[in-house]
Amino acid sequence: MQENLETNDITIDTKNDLMKILCENIMKENVWKKNCSECGGEQVYTSKYTLKNAILENKWCNKCRGNERKMVVPVGGWRKTCPKCGKEQTYCRESILEKMLKKNTLCNRCRGVEKRKHKSNILEKLCPKCDCVQKYLDRKLFNKSIDDNWLCRRCSTKESGVYKDKSFFKTDEYKIKMSDAIKSSEKNKNKFTEEFREKLRIAKLNQIKKLGTQHTYNPNACKFIDEYGKQNEYNFRHALNGGEIIVAGYSLDGYDKEKNVVFEYDEPKHNCLGVKKNDKIRERRIIEKIKPVMFIRYDEENNILYDIISGRRVTLFQRQ
Repeated sequence: MQENLETNDITIDTKNDLMKILCENIMKENVWKKNCSECGGEQVYTSKYTLKNAILENKWCNKCRGNERKMVVPVGGWRKTCPKCGKEQTYCRESILEKMLKKNTLCNRCRGVEKRKHKSNILEKLCPKCDCVQKYLDRKLFNKSIDDNWLCRRCSTKESGVYKDKSFFKTDEYKIKMSDAIKSSEKNKNKFTEEFREKLRIAKLNQIKKLGTQHTYNPNACKFIDEYGKQNEYNFRHALNGGEIIVAGYSLDGYDKEKNVVFEYDEPKHNCLGVKKNDKIRERRIIEKIKPVMFIRYDEENNILYDIISGRRVTLFQRQ
């Protein structure tokens, strides 16, 4: 019991000390207050100037000002009756109701009926050329057609397709101009020579190297080329063995420099007509550039290995 009393006394003393400190701090600080003229609640201000303005303007507290701003909605909203059918119309705001009362607007149903009636009253006029009836739904277009003296669709199409003098197309001058144009187009047809295209490819490959981006390659193709090289005593350089060699701006899948043998691995996409056409051009340019002893191609889809230069099939090896 004595121990409990001692602890209680200590806690009471500490609380009293804290209260004294707080009271002293409050006494030191200047506090500006006034009561709300509406609810009588206490309002605290940060400076005497704001307090003075609040007293002069008789400002309410934030709670009372918020309550004053709240919109008082009548039961059932703001209403008026339609001047035509007498049906009640409800509105979400008082300002909208006042606007509708000034305009004396109809309800949605009556307005729809009025619009349909307006559409049924089709405006008509006669074509100034063939005297056929022209129908208009829009008043503005109708007025414009009268002002501009519009023709009907049939007459306007006939006028636009009036016969034009085409005798110039049969003259020698026209024929000479056309032949010159065809000749110039044929000259510009092969504007980009093979050498120029090769330079463009090499420049692009150098740009890829400079930027640090990597070429895409097929790891399965690299394994296949390695296995074929081991069994046939070739040392092919490829993406995973020293990097692909570039010839005529093309990167070769595999190339043995000592024996001058090229190896190309064709995925199923190479059987498409467009890709096949590009492959033939690629083959021709590589052969012209390095003149290989063998140019081996492997067709993955059909599982065929053949030499392009001799035009013969190469025996497939036993894969490990």
